Amino acid sequence: MESEAISIDEYLDSDAEQRFDFLYENYAVLKAIIKDYREDIITDVIEMKSFNRRAANGELGVRVQVSMGTSNPTLNKAINNITIAKAVDEGYLDEDCFGDTDNPDDLVKRVTIYHRVSIDYQFFQSKMATLNPKDEKS
Repeated sequence: MESEAISIDEYLDSDAEQRFDFLYENYAVLKAIIKDYREDIITDVIEMKSFNRRAANGELGVRVQVSMGTSNPTLNKAINNITIAKAVDEGYLDEDCFGDTDNPDDLVKRVTIYHRVSIDYQFFQSKMATLNPKDEKS
């Protein structure tokens, strides 16, 4: 039997019964799946922005820092990462967040999927908590 990664990319296109089945069948690992999906979105945005900015500047891949002032690239990178993560978490997708990315529409769809699955998972989890512990295991 081949192992298959669980994907939530088709979640929005599913009907209510398919969504319920997905939540029910993957309940034990869904929190980790949602977290991983969020991290993938953030990583993809960061990498696309970085690659596209370097390409726009005509960089060949070797970075030589020439600066006349004080700069803190680590701090700037951390602030950028936090800003993107916050935009994904809040669903506030503006040009600052998705500017310099390859396909903003795809990213918006992925963020929408992330939020829909998260909301449905929280609702499903609250309903599971109301079950008798004996019934919950069934």
